[in-house]
Order: sequence, then C-alpha cells, then structure tokens
Amino acid sequence: MSDLRQRYGGALALHIRNGKGAKARLIPYGELETCLVYVEAWLRQAAIGEGAVFRGIYKGGQHVRTRRLTVRAVQDILHKYPLSIEGHPKLISPHDLRRTYARRLYEGGVELMALQQNLGHADLRTTQLYVGTLDAHKRQPPAVYRFVHLAELRAT
Repeated sequence: MSDLRQRYGGALALHIRNGKGAKARLIPYGELETCLVYVEAWLRQAAIGEGAVFRGIYKGGQHVRTRRLTVRAVQDILHKYPLSIEGHPKLISPHDLRRTYARRLYEGGVELMALQQNLGHADLRTTQLYVGTLDAHKRQPPAVYRFVHLAELRAT
C-alpha cells in the first residue's frame, strides 16, 4: 500500500518495485490520480490496511492469501470477463492492458520517451511497437508554420 502514494519530482506517483525487466521505477499519476478513488474504495471494501493492494482474499468462502496476485491469477480474472468488441467476445491479457495504456497515453500527448520510462523499456523501439502504427489522421502534422497569402503580402 505504501507504493500507491510516493513522490516523484513533487508529483504523486506509483512506485513499481519489481516491474518489467525486474526494474523499479516511479510513475507519476498526473490526471490519472483520480484512479486512486477506485483503489481506495477497493481497499475499504476488502478491509486491506497494509501489504499488497491486489490480492486473492477468498475462494469458495475460505481465506486463501494475503500476498499479491500472481500474473496467472490476473490472467484468470481477465479471462472470466471478456470484452465485447464489435459484438464479439475478446479475451484480453495483462500485456494487452500495458499496450492499451501505452497507446492511449501516446494518443493523449505523452511523449514516447516518457512512455518508455513508465513502461520500463530499455529500448525505445519496444515502446514504439506498443504504440503501433498510427492512422493518417493522427500522423498529420500540426500547424507549425503560418503562411501569408499573396493578397495579404500585396496589402502591406
């Protein structure tokens, strides 16, 4: 639980102790800080006051564990709740969630190098693979130059 509210450059951040590549890192929440409201509701409901935030608590009415969820447990949970995409059920994996996080934040304006650091990738090319190919609309450059029309030039 102590990892939920760390500071990074004065900003509220999530501490990842042993993430991708066994690397520790701090990820600033930014405007996603509101997700803590849901986490805190879970903590109250599950009566968790210390230790791992996401953990198996009961199975068949029996108390089973207080340690963190394994990757396999998260996979099992995600497979119980498939998404409906264009009317078809789609199973997702924890890694799909990482890729979606990367793509959505990139589309929201987060720089590629910032995503690389948040994801813990050693190579920027890996982060680029997560972001994927952008459609033509998203690849159009912004207006960084202002062109003066000939009529405006003649008027001056």
